[in-house]
Amino acid sequence: MKVRIMQTLFILLLYILYLGNEINALLPYGRYGHTANFLNNKIYFYGGASSGSNTNKFLYLDVSKSFDLINTKSMLWTDLSIVTSISQTYATSVTKNNSIFFIGGSNSISINQIDKFDTLTEQYVTYNFTGTVTLPTAYSTPSSSYDFYITNAQGVISNNIIYVFSGFNSSDMIMYNTLSITYSSLLLETAPPALQGYTATLLQNGDILYIGGYLYLNTTISRPTAQTTSGQIPTLQYGHTSTLISQHNLILVIGGYSQGRITSLDINNFIWTNITALNDGFITGLYYHTATLVRNYIIIAFGRYGTPLPPGVYDLYSNNISIIDISRKGSNKWVTTYNAPPPTTTPTMTSTSTPDITPGVILGIIGGTIGFVGLIIVSYICYKKRRNKPYVTYSSEAVADHYPVENIS
Repeated sequence: MKVRIMQTLFILLLYILYLGNEINALLPYGRYGHTANFLNNKIYFYGGASSGSNTNKFLYLDVSKSFDLINTKSMLWTDLSIVTSISQTYATSVTKNNSIFFIGGSNSISINQIDKFDTLTEQYVTYNFTGTVTLPTAYSTPSSSYDFYITNAQGVISNNIIYVFSGFNSSDMIMYNTLSITYSSLLLETAPPALQGYTATLLQNGDILYIGGYLYLNTTISRPTAQTTSGQIPTLQYGHTSTLISQHNLILVIGGYSQGRITSLDINNFIWTNITALNDGFITGLYYHTATLVRNYIIIAFGRYGTPLPPGVYDLYSNNISIIDISRKGSNKWVTTYNAPPPTTTPTMTSTSTPDITPGVILGIIGGTIGFVGLIIVSYICYKKRRNKPYVTYSSEAVADHYPVENIS
């Protein structure tokens, strides 16, 4: 009996280890129009659209550990979707200290509403900013449930103020003060017309460079007046990403609608250059993806692709993760391995799960398994005690000898 119980416990332990290993191996499903922010050795991904509807999926990839794209089991994903039920696509997000601020999105109903996620406490809070702005009239939809919202725009943060230009139907700059919880608008007389799908990059000198977008005449840069560029100027594009690589003094522009190339912009002389990265690791025509700078790597995640699409197919979504090694200027290359730096402090254990299985479900599975094993052990102990207990019988004479019966008649 003992041998069978030990065999059962061993098999259950192997099953638990296998379950945890398979959980880490699963990648999130495809999506586009999501946000990505690098904070505290984690890349946080939020929202996006998949299969024609918005998603409230909120998850992170732990980049404190090395991983390999071929061996997906080495990628540590954690699902945080339980902290929010809001589904957003085409929102914008910025980081401040240990928090992420989310602005706008296709489900936004108010310009003054901003969501904040604290990465330390994993608490999600909604703030209602106060202030006044001149609401735009161009492209307005007064018959809808909203008058104005920010979508498919990109914001930056500087000195506790979040700057968001345009988005849907405005050519104004909206400024959110994260200290006073107020907002206001700044009318830029020389700004380009209302546009979306562009990128905004904050430079070290305080300038914000805006590249691309649609409802716009050509690919230019606004400072806020158009900056003349030269070199291999890219064609009109939107849904691309722009990543500032400070040590190389350039911005790397990746993908975009109908664009399969990578281009770089030298921010010293504003000269464009087409980039040919070594190896092959990019999906042609990828757009509305994200590109996150993590040390000497750019990690590209998800997106929409496949133009022109096959007959009867309207959307294709990528769940791919790609990596560019940008450690050497002028020698970018696609790689399949991300090498994390050695830890400087004692590492803490990180609970992981598949992005589509919540931590509560996993704890329930493990707790139920442990409870089941405990029940088997307790039952076996009780059985052994009952089996080894001696049986004692008493004769009527013995009872009479020790306990005399009193006659009460």
